[in-house]
Amino acid sequence: MCASPSDFQPTNTAPNAGIPCLQFETTYRTIGVLGLFADPSLCYTFPPNETTSYGGVFQLDAAACCTGGAIAGFCSAGVVSPCANPSDFVPSATVAAFGGAPCSAGLAILYGATPATCGQQAFNDGSTTSISTVIAVGGAACCGGAAINPMCGTPAPATTGEMCATPSDFQPNNTTPNAGLSCSQYEATFQAVGVFTNASMCNAFPPNSSMPYGAVFQVDG
Repeated sequence: MCASPSDFQPTNTAPNAGIPCLQFETTYRTIGVLGLFADPSLCYTFPPNETTSYGGVFQLDAAACCTGGAIAGFCSAGVVSPCANPSDFVPSATVAAFGGAPCSAGLAILYGATPATCGQQAFNDGSTTSISTVIAVGGAACCGGAAINPMCGTPAPATTGEMCATPSDFQPNNTTPNAGLSCSQYEATFQAVGVFTNASMCNAFPPNSSMPYGAVFQVDG
């Protein structure tokens, strides 16, 4: 499981699976006939009742089982970074627009993504958030300001003041009551999603939200 076998910590807990690392590793060794570590094709298959593939879950949980977080190369071929340059990815950063989820979770969501899947739904929660949106929003939060992965098209550059009818009225340091973000963070999130340049996004739903982007904007904008 780990790049260096001696780094394996069997009593640690795999955070997403919620089981000890020894049990997590054993599970992966016994998937299918040969086990995931011997059959890379299993990386793209899905556990029962899950929307994240075995490869995606491995990327999310395995680092917690290895000293220093360096995992073995199993399933690495399907890893998709939201950053144009994967070395710019900051796994410990968080994505405010997705409830403060760690950027590391994005590797599981994007695992196996291709240009052909950009329009597909990224979450199994009834939201219409697409893979393309995850890359745009995740890239804005997880790449340290560096370029976002252009696989699904390059997001339009953000322009200050689009939130207010009069740009000079924008108060970047105010806090949005519903989202709990600074107005500058809130505006950047909506710009990354494309709400200000694509009216159809007003009817799309953020992850784990019962209100579309347009309704959220009316509450907080």
